Amino acid sequence: MRLKTEINSDEICEQYKESEPDFTRKRVLGFARVVVMILSGKKLSLQNSLNKFFSVIGEVFKVPTDSAYCQAKQKVKPEIFVHLSGQLNADFYRLYGADEEVKLWRGLG
Repeated sequence: MRLKTEINSDEICEQYKESEPDFTRKRVLGFARVVVMILSGKKLSLQNSLNKFFSVIGEVFKVPTDSAYCQAKQKVKPEIFVHLSGQLNADFYRLYGADEEVKLWRGLG
């Protein structure tokens, strides 16, 4: 759950938002939700994906429009995904490498 807490942190939001006024107000499409929705991918139309996501989190009556999602998505720097990938790799090798369950190639992780 460390990753979830990190995405919700104010420091990460400040570091990976495009401009200063982005994500300053508490909205339905906050920074963490937008990042999670981008990571979840889309196999349906955009509005159906939004409907499904908000139904899963129990906020059926707060579904934003697809336009609002596209605008919110533009406020997130792509570097957040590089950061999250690095964090995921570090946590993987820290958690599973401690018991030597993960075999490293020439000692590289």
